[in-house]
Amino acid sequence: MSIAKYSIVFYGDPHAAAPAADKNPAPRENTQASAQEPQLPQQKTTPKACLEVLENPAGQVTEFALTELSSYIGKSAQANIPYKSRGIFGGGPEMAAVITMRPEGYYITPVKEGYAKHNGDVLTGKLLLADDDIIEVGATRFRFLLKKP
Repeated sequence: MSIAKYSIVFYGDPHAAAPAADKNPAPRENTQASAQEPQLPQQKTTPKACLEVLENPAGQVTEFALTELSSYIGKSAQANIPYKSRGIFGGGPEMAAVITMRPEGYYITPVKEGYAKHNGDVLTGKLLLADDDIIEVGATRFRFLLKKP
């Protein structure tokens, strides 16, 4: 057989039957190996959560489901959650904070330090969010909610 300028040559007896597979193979006796296999710990499942807009939404959406591993709060087109800026000129960072989903829960981390607030305090580092926490970014206030399964 030829494909373009290459030739493929097959060796072997084309009329020979392939070896038949045993339909009922005998189980392998390897009980010692299976007894020594470590059991994996059960993974914790991260509860589903959302951010509810309490004041000054940046659009029509008033609840943002946190389904991605990372959800960004910002003014950029890449941000999952928009916020409304304070002041006349609409200043504020393109990305203000990120909420990351981990097995133990949801964390908020500032992208632009000193701009976002968590429960009234300026967000300066990574924090584990709790149900009903208040997040302020610019003029927009959000409430973090854990959804009941």
